[in-house]
Amino acid sequence: MVAFHGSGQNGRPVRAVQFWGVDGDGNTTPTNTVLYPTVKKDLPDQVPVVEYCTSLDYSGCTANKLVTNYFKAIPWMGDSGSIMDCSDGVNVRPYPLYSPRVVLCDRSGTYGDSYCTVDPAGNNTTALVMRTFTNVSYPFVTIGAAAAALAASNNAWYGRNDVGGGHMYLTNGAHNWKGASGTFGDRPKTHVIISAFPGTNRALVSVASAATSAGDITDVVKFERLTVAQPTTSQRISQQ
Repeated sequence: MVAFHGSGQNGRPVRAVQFWGVDGDGNTTPTNTVLYPTVKKDLPDQVPVVEYCTSLDYSGCTANKLVTNYFKAIPWMGDSGSIMDCSDGVNVRPYPLYSPRVVLCDRSGTYGDSYCTVDPAGNNTTALVMRTFTNVSYPFVTIGAAAAALAASNNAWYGRNDVGGGHMYLTNGAHNWKGASGTFGDRPKTHVIISAFPGTNRALVSVASAATSAGDITDVVKFERLTVAQPTTSQRISQQ
């Protein structure tokens, strides 16, 4: 997280930042107190950002539960009202300022993944969803058909009727959102990731709205390495 305060000194914007997490069963991680900010050079920031960073120990959390992660920024000077504590319940994501961050605790690696490809020249009858990515070569025709298949496969393999943990790879060209209606199951605990097929130029893969197929898949969709054209209010987008 990033914090600044007028009382910053000794190269430290605030005195300390505390981090902790709480899972859906009420289990709490150890609290980490970070005194010194850093610049994480492994992130693709166009301009380096001074951040407070840590890693939390989820070993005491329940596997496959959601964990809400909090921070508390403590300035060098001020009273209790000067502390920024995101556990105060004022803001929730996707609020752009301080708020908790919710993640899936898959520490046992049992939540499960699923993979498929989308190509307008494909065939929904012969298309496949796979449990591991091995150059998925039997594509679905539309994003909607692929999402419905991901949910059905996750239900059969992992006992959860949702698209979470799904990876959908789009071939070159323009893909309508969603291109087809369908049943996409429950709201998942983590994203379905829609991205350009590995090795494909992101500039050649796009997703555009289509009036005949507007609507959400899950509200938990992440787009990577592609272009989003004509976004609408029915598309909730986290684009990287």
